[in-house]
Amino acid sequence: MHCNSGDNSKQLTLSEWVFETLRTWSDERIKKCTKGIIVYEVLLMNHSDIDDTVDTTETLLNEKLEDHGIDPTHVDSITRMSEDEARSELRSNSDTPDEKKSDVEVWIPEWVDDGVPWCRGWDSRLQDALVSTYASAYHDRADRIKAKEQILDAMLNDEKPTHPVVRSIFHDTQEFNVEETLVKSISEDWYLQDELMMNELSEFQSNEATRLNQDQWTQRFTAFHIAHSNLSGAESRKAVKNLFKKAFDLGPKQGTKRFEEYVERYDVNFEHPVIAADLEVFNPSSVASEDVVDTVQMTENAAKFVDKIFKYVEEMQDGDRIHLPVIGNTLYDCGLIDNAKPETVQNYIKMLDNEVGLTHYKYIDRGTAYLSTYIH
Repeated sequence: MHCNSGDNSKQLTLSEWVFETLRTWSDERIKKCTKGIIVYEVLLMNHSDIDDTVDTTETLLNEKLEDHGIDPTHVDSITRMSEDEARSELRSNSDTPDEKKSDVEVWIPEWVDDGVPWCRGWDSRLQDALVSTYASAYHDRADRIKAKEQILDAMLNDEKPTHPVVRSIFHDTQEFNVEETLVKSISEDWYLQDELMMNELSEFQSNEATRLNQDQWTQRFTAFHIAHSNLSGAESRKAVKNLFKKAFDLGPKQGTKRFEEYVERYDVNFEHPVIAADLEVFNPSSVASEDVVDTVQMTENAAKFVDKIFKYVEEMQDGDRIHLPVIGNTLYDCGLIDNAKPETVQNYIKMLDNEVGLTHYKYIDRGTAYLSTYIH
C-alpha cells in the first residue's frame, strides 16, 4: 500500500506459495491492487490485535447481533472448506511451494506493523491468515459485514436475504459450514429443535435475548427433554438432575421440585450401566426405579450388580476394599437406596449378602467393604 507518509516498506522472506497467493490475489481477487493491500486485509480479518474504522462498524453490528441472541463469533467462523483443504489448494498453485523468496517488498501502514504482536515470523503468520481467509465463507471484512446486516434485516424486517451465506443460514442449504447453534439461535422456537444439545441449551439460557424465563416452564421442560434425549451416553438420575439445575440456574429446593415435575411429565427412566472387565454390561435400570418392588428376582439382580462392582475393583483396579461412600453414591444414583449414608449402604450390602450371597465380599468394618481378595 503506497502512501506518502505513515507507511512502512518491509523486506520479507516468504514461502513461494505465499508469494504466489499474494501476487494472484492482488491481480485478480480484489481487482488490481498491491500485495500490501492484501496483507493488510487478511491480517485485519484474522487478528483482533489491530483494527481500523471497518472494525468499528463491524463491532457495532456484533453488538446488535448479541442483543438479538446471535453470537457473532458463530457468524465469523462460517467456512466454505476446512483449513487443511484451503492450505492444500493454495500450495498447489506453486510447483515448489516451500522454496523461499527473499526480499519481497510489501508496503503496509506503520501502525499495523507496530500493532501486530510479533516482530519476526511474518511468513508463518501470513500463511495462517491467507489460509483462514481462503477457507472463510467471506471474501473480506466488507463481505462479512454485509452478511451480518442481512441477518439482522431478515430477523427484524423479514427481508429476503441475497447474500449466499445468509441464505445458507436461514434455509440450511448446506453450501457452507454453519454451526448448528447459529441456525437454532435464529429460530424463534430454538427449544423445539430436534438436535438441541445440552451445551446449546445452556448457551441459550445464559443469553438474555434467548433465555426461557420462569413463566415458561412448559418450554423449559420441552427443551431439556430434547437435550436430555440427545445425550451421547446413559446418565444417572443424580447426573441429569445436576444438568437440569445448571441449565436453568436453580437452587437446591426449586431445582428438586422442578426436576421431579420433569421426571413425572416425561416418565423418565435413568440408567447407570457398569462395564465390568470381561463380563457383559449389567444395566440395573430395570431395578433402579424410585419404587423398587422388593421381589426375589430384583434382589438377586441387585446382588449381581453389587458383586460386579466388587469384582471390577478386584480385577481391574487391583483392589481389595472399597469405601462405603464410593459404592453408596452409585447405589443411590441407581435408586436402590434412599440415601448414600454409610449406615444405609452397610445395611443394604449386608442384606444382599444374607439373602442372596455376594461372592466378592467378605465383611464391612469402619466404613469400608473388604472384598474376597482381602488378606488380614
